[in-house]
Amino acid sequence: MEHIIGLYLNPPEYLFCFDEYTGIQAIGRLAPDLPVGTGNPATREFEYRRNGTTDLIAFLRPQTGDVFLRCTKNHNSQTLISVFSQHVKLQPEDAPLHYICDNYNTHLGEGFCKAIAKLSGITYTSLKTAKERKLWLSSDDKRITIHFVPFHSSWLNMIEIWFSLLADKCLKNGWFESVEALVRALIDFTETWNKYFAHPFTWTYRGEGLRAKVVRRFMRLLQIESPQMEIGFLTKQLMLMRNIAQNY
Repeated sequence: MEHIIGLYLNPPEYLFCFDEYTGIQAIGRLAPDLPVGTGNPATREFEYRRNGTTDLIAFLRPQTGDVFLRCTKNHNSQTLISVFSQHVKLQPEDAPLHYICDNYNTHLGEGFCKAIAKLSGITYTSLKTAKERKLWLSSDDKRITIHFVPFHSSWLNMIEIWFSLLADKCLKNGWFESVEALVRALIDFTETWNKYFAHPFTWTYRGEGLRAKVVRRFMRLLQIESPQMEIGFLTKQLMLMRNIAQNY
């Protein structure tokens, strides 16, 4: 957490946040919405039709608020590599690039590592485990550095803030008769955002009180004594408590 917050507070010139937004549905309504009238709120019929889905991959530059977006048929490794490479090629050739992302498996794959090496102009030696690949991707001895947020910490990735704006302003009240119409709306929204609304995203939270909150939540869970608490979850929580006790 401290590492990611440090990047936001003292950002390198070319810092980007990226992630996938998957399974966006093209929802078609079977009847038009009824507009607001005197004494009446807007109303919407409950029936709708699913007209397919699209995925998207987006990159936010916090320094300016500009967004690079591509709608895709899937979010597999080959698709990520293709879109990521497109984004890198738009940046100055000699500029160090920094990307913040989560720990999704395609972000740690062998193919992604090979693409990063190629885009950085270096040789990549195959690594067997995800942990080894993560360490290599995070190393700063190459042009492109990948910074991973902690597990279960998507709130540390600022692209999620923009995704919430996208969902609220473009998707929530939209209805789309086809996937093509949905894709067009997503592209139009992004172009409008970049032209009229893009602004720097300023991070202010420094982590105050988070560790105490985590401990309090864990204590409440223990007090409940719920049979739903599985050993895998309990194990991770105990590891987290040990980390807090040893380091803080």
